[in-house]
Amino acid sequence: AGLALLRRHAGGPDGLPPAAHADIVLLDAAMPGMDGISMLTEARADERLVLPPVIMLVADQDSENLERLADSLMLAGIVSKPATPARLLAAVTAVREGRSTPSALPVSTPLSGLLAGMRVLLVEDNEINQEVAQYILLHSGARVAVAANGRLAVDLLASTPDAWDVVLMDLQMPVMNGYDATLAIRALGLPDLPIVAMTANAMDEDRLRAIASGMNAHVAKPIDVDEMIQTLTRLVPALAGSGSAVQAGNAVAQAPDVPATVPGIDLAAALHRFGGDYGAFLALLKRFENSQGDAVEETRRLLAEGQARQAAQLLHRVCGVAANLGAARVASLASDTEKALQGGRAHAATALLGQLELAMAEVIAAARTLPSPRRRSQAAADAGGSAPVELRAGLAKLLVLIRNNNLKALAQFHALHPAIQQSDREAALALANAIETLDFSEAEKLVLDQLKREENK
Repeated sequence: AGLALLRRHAGGPDGLPPAAHADIVLLDAAMPGMDGISMLTEARADERLVLPPVIMLVADQDSENLERLADSLMLAGIVSKPATPARLLAAVTAVREGRSTPSALPVSTPLSGLLAGMRVLLVEDNEINQEVAQYILLHSGARVAVAANGRLAVDLLASTPDAWDVVLMDLQMPVMNGYDATLAIRALGLPDLPIVAMTANAMDEDRLRAIASGMNAHVAKPIDVDEMIQTLTRLVPALAGSGSAVQAGNAVAQAPDVPATVPGIDLAAALHRFGGDYGAFLALLKRFENSQGDAVEETRRLLAEGQARQAAQLLHRVCGVAANLGAARVASLASDTEKALQGGRAHAATALLGQLELAMAEVIAAARTLPSPRRRSQAAADAGGSAPVELRAGLAKLLVLIRNNNLKALAQFHALHPAIQQSDREAALALANAIETLDFSEAEKLVLDQLKREENK
């Protein structure tokens, strides 16, 4: 619906009269069906459209990750959510007056240019897996659109068959799985469109079934960056970017915020997948609890209701998500439990679920306690030798902002965070959670407690 609306109101040689054109687009990054990034990349690929300046709205915790893509997406501005009227007015005014700049951040990454210009249709139902794949593809220079199931992919290809160079297809999805979607795509008269299977199962029968349905290649989950780049450039050689895909993992981040280890996580493998970007990895790891935290409980419920097939599908999704985040033991146990269910080994599956529950608890606990990396503005201020924060005065200012429900409390907290963490790590973690989820009533209590502790020192 959003893309159709954009086509109606964007300029173009045969579009609406100038008076009906939109002067600016406010686009949400997170939408059901097709997200804002996918919608914008598809719109940019349509040469008939002359788009007005685009301002993208994004959750505050994800804004820095989007800034890294701002130049490649040709964004006029970024507004963090929740977006206040003042924030929106300031962003729109800046764009209208020509004062906005897409990004002051460097956009070069170890992946840059490897898939330059390639148009990829990503068919994947899980949001975390979508974001991992999108991160790799967009940073490699590809244009990406996302379909959340096979039926949506078939419909998209039926309406725009020439818009894509390659399809990355998950195999197990609701509504229509990857095998059936591939058969339907071939039936559309698209025998030469490369389709690459993606699955957490690397068993021979999966590969054979994928080939039989008309797929051209297979990449496993967790996504191996080098394998994915090499597979895509082999299938779409004319558009392959310069450089070697082997370079993709050479720049594991050396930032001081990166911990040496994370319980339950193969950090080196995970960072390799994100081109060394610890912030992007951590943002998705912190969402693992909301995305998959109740998976074991839900599996047990499904089994109690006699729905073993649905339980196995749920475990398959857990395996894929965990593997992409480097949670290797969680992925392995989810896969083993899935296989036990498929083999009718109920007792083994019950025992494995207990182990999986413990492994997931370890990863979730680690994600909760990991502090968010310092924002670039904060790091730059530190590097510039800015004066140390006077904690009590800073907390008093933060308290006023919280009591007024002023979203500047987010920036104030980030400025104070190192000092609070040095004073009391547990208090810093609790306050970070309250502030970043906009639970200002809880944040007020925590700030008052911290002020009392500082006064008693």
